[in-house]
Amino acid sequence: MGRISNIFAVVFLTTALLLSCQGVFAMTQQTEAAIGRGVNEKLVKKYGIYDNSKVQKYVEHVGLKIVSVSDRQNIVYHFTVLDANEIDSFSAPGGYVYITKGFLTKLKTEAQLAAVLAAEVVHIAYRHSIPSIEKNMAFHSVSTANKKDVLMHGIMFAYDLIDVGVHKKIQSEADIKAAEYLLRSGYDPMAMIRMLDVIQVQEKRDLSSVQSYIMSHHKTTRRIDVVRLMISNLKAAHSDKFEAALGKSYPDKYKENVLDVM
Repeated sequence: MGRISNIFAVVFLTTALLLSCQGVFAMTQQTEAAIGRGVNEKLVKKYGIYDNSKVQKYVEHVGLKIVSVSDRQNIVYHFTVLDANEIDSFSAPGGYVYITKGFLTKLKTEAQLAAVLAAEVVHIAYRHSIPSIEKNMAFHSVSTANKKDVLMHGIMFAYDLIDVGVHKKIQSEADIKAAEYLLRSGYDPMAMIRMLDVIQVQEKRDLSSVQSYIMSHHKTTRRIDVVRLMISNLKAAHSDKFEAALGKSYPDKYKENVLDVM
């Protein structure tokens, strides 16, 4: 009995310690930024930055337009085109948003680009990855008092989360808010569906080129259904603004700043 009691005591104390550590590692904006910088360093090392200043500036311009209507504007956002041929986009804590050059070649309009970036901005604005990172850092704080080591574990975990993605409910939230961000910034909200249509077409043509995106962003058909419902709600709630935004996709701008110079 004494041995069993000791085991229960150890389990209880360990659990209590982990729970208390979660409070200690409630993510500050400073720590979030440090994790983002660490993840960014790894991603740039892995993929490289696409060497085209015009494309980079254009993507940043569109991204910042989305940020200006987002629900979190008290951090600095960074938009980067990665030198990778696969179709992918992702974000990291602290305001880091990425899209691959391969994805850019498949899009047709500025509004579609805005849709991709908007979904990633939502993940940052709503801190979707932060609770998991906090728990990971709390766990590792049990075995070390070195804050730098704990931070490194947080960076590695955040980096690995990019491939894992988020729960489908969280992805749905990102897609729903992204459509709203498009409307707020004057883009046609239907661009969200058209962007997802691009993914769906590519799935049929060359699944391997979009495999990573699908794994981290969930089934495209489900995402389209969710967004269609949201757009219907947006139209009902903001009919005048919705009608004014219809057709505002800017294919010529996209062609000039991306497709013609890649």
